[in-house]
Amino acid sequence: MLVRDIMTRKVVTVTPDTQLEEARRLMRRGRFRHLPVLEAERVVAVLTDRDIARVLGDAVDGAAGEPRRPVREAMSGPVVTVTVFDPIEDAARIMEERDIGCLPVIEDGKLAGIVTESDLFHVLVWLMGLTEPGTRLELRVGRLTDVLPRVVDVLCTSRAPLHSFLVGPARPTEPRRILLRVGTIHPAPLIAALRQVPGVEVVEPLPAA
Repeated sequence: MLVRDIMTRKVVTVTPDTQLEEARRLMRRGRFRHLPVLEAERVVAVLTDRDIARVLGDAVDGAAGEPRRPVREAMSGPVVTVTVFDPIEDAARIMEERDIGCLPVIEDGKLAGIVTESDLFHVLVWLMGLTEPGTRLELRVGRLTDVLPRVVDVLCTSRAPLHSFLVGPARPTEPRRILLRVGTIHPAPLIAALRQVPGVEVVEPLPAA
């Protein structure tokens, strides 16, 4: 899945000369926390609600005696961007590593959209199959190449609809983890069959007391 598949395409933008009070009004009206800053159609920064608060504090918009401050006084750079053809996992990694809440998306040198934490959360919910009723299973497994074909055989035999199947990365001192979401609220037969597979431990759901 690429960034273009999940990004928000209708993006509200400002320029370095836009007044900060206006930028804050746009954020409040649209209920978002980031505004790309464009100069000659080029993204030069991303303005955040924290940037505005740092400069304006709690001043009331348009309060008498308050000087008009432009966006350029609050924005910071250089801006980090991705392209429409970047994988979504690259966007998530960049946002995690740099501790930022959004990335402008570039296509042919121009702003094409924006990808935010909310966009990534929506994708996670979809990938995990959380929009469908079902049961979450967590397995801890031994050697993946030995166990995985047997787990798949059990799933196929059970005929329980499979909503998602995620394999966690290997860690030196821990077993691999497999997260499943199956379309049944009565998973006991499936769990019993999985527990018969050598090298598989069913961690969740816990056995009934």
